Amino acid sequence: MAWAFLRPWLALAALLLVLVPVTLDTRITDVRWVNVTASGDVQHVYAITQDKGGFNGGPLWRTEDPGRADGWRDITSTLIDLLPGKASPYFGISDVKVSPALPQYLFLQGRGRYHFVSRDGGRSFSAIPTPGNSTGYEQTIKWHPTQPEWLLAMARRPGCVWYVPSDACGYDLFVTQDLGASWANLTANSKGHISSFRDYEWGASLPMYANKKTPDEAIFATVFAGEQTGKSLYPGWNRDLHYVVSLDLFRSPPARTIPCGNLFEVVAGKVFLAVPSDCPLGPDGKARAVPKRSVAGRTVTLYVSDTDGDDFTEVCLPSNLEDDGYNMVRTHDGAAAFVLADHAEPGSRGPTSDSPTSDAYAPAYNASLHTLALRNVYRRDYLADFLRVEGLPGVFIANAVDDRAIGSVPVGDYGAHLRTLASRDGGASWAPVAAPRAFRFGHWANALAPRPNLYSPPAAPGLLLASGNVGAHLATGFGAGACTWVSRDGGLTWEDVADRSLIYEVGARGDVVVAAGHSSDGPTATVRVSLDAGACWHEVALPEAILVDNIRADTDARGTVFFVHGTACTRTSRHPDCTFRGGMNPPGKLFVLDLAALMGPADLRACGDDDYELWAPPDAGGCLLGARRELNASAPRPCACSRAADAECEYGFAPRVAENGSVTGCEAIAGLEAASCPRWNANQGYAASSTHLRLVHGDICADPKSIIPDTDGKGGSGGGPRGGGGCHDGKRSSRFSFLHALFVTLLVAGIVAVVAGVAWAERLAPATAALGAAGFAALDAVIAAWDWLRFKWAELTNRGAARDAYFEPLTDRLDVDPEDHRSPPMFDGP
Repeated sequence: MAWAFLRPWLALAALLLVLVPVTLDTRITDVRWVNVTASGDVQHVYAITQDKGGFNGGPLWRTEDPGRADGWRDITSTLIDLLPGKASPYFGISDVKVSPALPQYLFLQGRGRYHFVSRDGGRSFSAIPTPGNSTGYEQTIKWHPTQPEWLLAMARRPGCVWYVPSDACGYDLFVTQDLGASWANLTANSKGHISSFRDYEWGASLPMYANKKTPDEAIFATVFAGEQTGKSLYPGWNRDLHYVVSLDLFRSPPARTIPCGNLFEVVAGKVFLAVPSDCPLGPDGKARAVPKRSVAGRTVTLYVSDTDGDDFTEVCLPSNLEDDGYNMVRTHDGAAAFVLADHAEPGSRGPTSDSPTSDAYAPAYNASLHTLALRNVYRRDYLADFLRVEGLPGVFIANAVDDRAIGSVPVGDYGAHLRTLASRDGGASWAPVAAPRAFRFGHWANALAPRPNLYSPPAAPGLLLASGNVGAHLATGFGAGACTWVSRDGGLTWEDVADRSLIYEVGARGDVVVAAGHSSDGPTATVRVSLDAGACWHEVALPEAILVDNIRADTDARGTVFFVHGTACTRTSRHPDCTFRGGMNPPGKLFVLDLAALMGPADLRACGDDDYELWAPPDAGGCLLGARRELNASAPRPCACSRAADAECEYGFAPRVAENGSVTGCEAIAGLEAASCPRWNANQGYAASSTHLRLVHGDICADPKSIIPDTDGKGGSGGGPRGGGGCHDGKRSSRFSFLHALFVTLLVAGIVAVVAGVAWAERLAPATAALGAAGFAALDAVIAAWDWLRFKWAELTNRGAARDAYFEPLTDRLDVDPEDHRSPPMFDGP
């Protein structure tokens, strides 16, 4: 029995004998898993690297056997041999894209004037010229959702001088329907109606358009009209841009046009669109009153479509301020999104407010009437610290500036006054995250740089990993102490598992966790492995120390092969186990940990039903969003409704809080004219309750009439029981509401791979009256009459400028993950 118990740990100790570093010329920036066969039983893994100048797009490495360290090869020379001439001095691969329609279709995005494609999972490749004869590094590429041979590519014209406006400069949109063998220029297809493109997406990202199946050739885009030249170098919010819908690759006039539409995103099955708030026309093409507080060239208004992307209405946020921009986070059911708005505060000097905060607004059931969920969510690098906890409906965690700091400390110091808060009722209420009652470690290491983010892996519902500190506020400064924390119940309870900041990844659907000291803490020569979701840990020694950038596993986190990658560290008397002896660029390093192969099926087998126990949220009777949530149950069962757990204040109202902190009702937001919202009355299909309450989005509690007697709680005039048992008594758990301490878990900036499904958008999109091609002239004539109101931003001199990043915080527009721009979390305590 003793030997059986020790066998897994002896096997882990044996890793020292088999771990061999893979040494690359340059640093790894990302790792991509690719299914070579339709069944996924054969997989290749690609490593995207930097060039020697430190820019993304260096040599491409691949292994055909993910579990073996000796299988990695630099395949760059194989790709170069496919080129018709000698390789460009800018040769390199900046991305590996996999078709969502057929994962055996690959697109390697080159930095020069050639890309590479494969139809057989990478067994063979073909070189294809870049569309428009422009360099691939500047292009954005999007696969069609259902057609594996179709791609869209937006490319800057070769005649452009580097970010200098001219009549010859603009962006063309190209389409291929034969995997790059030929490209059609959609600017040319429009026959002069379009001069340049700004934003684009396949229309098939929505299954229906205008109450019909969306044609495969449908495209949503924002464009400059034909006569508008030299205006396409990423200006600020611009009323000369228009949102259009084409159903035939722009061979005929647009089927739909929205005046002034600048940026859009398809989120939660709807199209969200941002337009300058001084646009004189609404989404229906009719004149609209320009808000008195609008600032030309700066403030924006958000519109949202219905589920078939045809009709649009304003997204109503209960605020007296205009907006500078937005982030968006989908709800757990994928049917709606929280809007995190950066409000245009009076006196701010830049394109965003001086205060690094956004207000979070929770969605209604119609995606238009949002209600205030949480004020002053901290925003770092234009992205808000707001996380959806995967697998637990209604659970969110956010970093917010302490109310006591607002107005009493300079806005530049808000980052030193953060509290980590959690909601377990879809944003209706928030409370500090509870600190552990006991600690394993008496001291924490001092981090020298930003730490890994709070991580909620979709494959492991309820599992959270974080790096952070306990204290009155989040400690993010140079040398701030931090340790690593694990929660296995969605953030309700936590335990410290390391006395330093670790980077982490999960496999085997959360059962296996691999962690290592992050480069922010200096070199590390050990990797930590847990076989029980972070409860017990074993250290594995590496043959040399490295600076760890990240740990990666397969896309679905089902397997037990992990890649620990980073760079060689400089050998010093303090770090004699480092191997880099000086120079410009330390080599990249990668270690392969194949736990299943090493330990064997007896010690790391696939789990069956008998290996799992029933899990439910430990308080509120196991209910979340009005349903008993048991993670291995076939379907949630409705709970009895309660005001505390299932309802929130309606649009235009905010919780009335008593001196003892209890919520006693809802009160009107001072100065807000709710009737100004187009949806805010029954004539527009929305019925508000006289209780000023509505159900939290996604809530399915059994008897909403018991708390909202005069409506159905969703904006409908009717209502009625839904059936099902009850499981909570209507009292909010004191364990969650009155925590003995705040738990500050640094939602750390910038290392963890993006959690799937997080949609961060301030690029949005609507469509208005069917104004055809001739409509552009009339549209521009109306808008031109308002030119005296317009303030023009100077053209960007650097694509990485703050305004560009703020308008486009999505990964297809930035070279970084949104996760790389979040702050750490914190456990607030004595």
